[in-house]
Amino acid sequence: SLPEMEGPLECFPNGDSEQYAVAFNIKDKVQDMGRYIARWPGHGAFWYVMAKCGFLKDDPITCGNISISPSAFCASLLGSQRQFFYDENERDIALIRIDVRGTLKGTPKRVIWQMIDRRDLKTGFTAMQRTVGFPVSIGAQMILEGKISQKGIIGPMDVPFEPFMQELERRGLKATRTEEIWDGDVNT
Repeated sequence: SLPEMEGPLECFPNGDSEQYAVAFNIKDKVQDMGRYIARWPGHGAFWYVMAKCGFLKDDPITCGNISISPSAFCASLLGSQRQFFYDENERDIALIRIDVRGTLKGTPKRVIWQMIDRRDLKTGFTAMQRTVGFPVSIGAQMILEGKISQKGIIGPMDVPFEPFMQELERRGLKATRTEEIWDGDVNT
């Protein structure tokens, strides 16, 4: 449970973290690393049932005289219902958190880098739109301005970190960084 999130969260593995250990050149130094997605309680149970019932499959099925994939049907059905839209003053929330624990020069340390964003009620942009769209836009602008000169797919280490973070802050996305002595307990 994170106090900043106003309640408990469920976390699920979300992809391969090994590629990041390789990219950050820490693969031989890391004992345990994971990527997770955090959701409100009940999210996993709901989608588990939906998946088990076949609603997330892409292979088309015949319904009457039309053919449609269950995932497209599910997206259309849920996306057409007003109850799944945000009310005028309702806000979504996005959490990006990096929690690193280990020993640095013999001292157990924990560093937490975190960004929490909520829907901007003035623009209507959701937290998801802001935390995905703004970084993409900033990256494209950095390429156009020559601040990123590499061609093709590049990794996060190839982006000038400080200028990138300054641009995020200009758009209202601010990350916090805390560092503390770690008690060595991997469960806290």
